[in-house]
Amino acid sequence: MLCVFSAYHAKEALSKESGGIMMKDKMIEALSVPKELFCPVPKLTWIGTDDLTCENCGGLLVCEETVIRFCTSIGILSIFGSALYIRHLAEELCVIGGKISGMQIE
Repeated sequence: MLCVFSAYHAKEALSKESGGIMMKDKMIEALSVPKELFCPVPKLTWIGTDDLTCENCGGLLVCEETVIRFCTSIGILSIFGSALYIRHLAEELCVIGGKISGMQIE
């Protein structure tokens, strides 16, 4: 199972609720460039139940066996599971291993 999730759509929905599309979104649309270049929202790639890659994840807040939390541009990203560990951690990239059961953006 391969699941790719970009949280940009959640942020876009919030901006529409607060009074229309933001100026940055209009510029991105006019230039016809990928939204990820200007809006560093998390991009999650979840492969099966064992691997999760998070791009643009920001700072690490909590790293425990049952939960890993990151501070992102759209809120706190929580990854839940058992025997979780960080396989790779770079400036804007993190690869998480273990039995991943779910995630949440607060």
